[in-house]
Amino acid sequence: MSGKDNFFKARMTDEQAQTLGNIVNEIQTDTPEANVTASSIARYALEKYIDDYRANKDGKAVLAKISIENLSSEDIRNLSVNLEEMAEDFKATGKENIFKLLNQFNILLLKADINRK
Repeated sequence: MSGKDNFFKARMTDEQAQTLGNIVNEIQTDTPEANVTASSIARYALEKYIDDYRANKDGKAVLAKISIENLSSEDIRNLSVNLEEMAEDFKATGKENIFKLLNQFNILLLKADINRK
């Protein structure tokens, strides 16, 4: 990290600084034309935090952190199957918005399981 990025590094643990560096490197590898810095990632994260906070306060979104640490991959697969069945039930009754919400949650759940391996 260089320049104003050092400001963020001074406020982070070593693990946080390393993770931020990994995020910057991953984005720059995926999109070399992008000018990504730790400060641009931090600015984006702050903007997202503020938007999420306001959406939660305004009742436009429900934000939750759900730990899957104690769930096995089999538990997650079983939950995924149940969510998919529930989503299909809502779709069949014309409740498309609930169907979409359950599908989004299911996708996030499965991605989280893949990413923790």
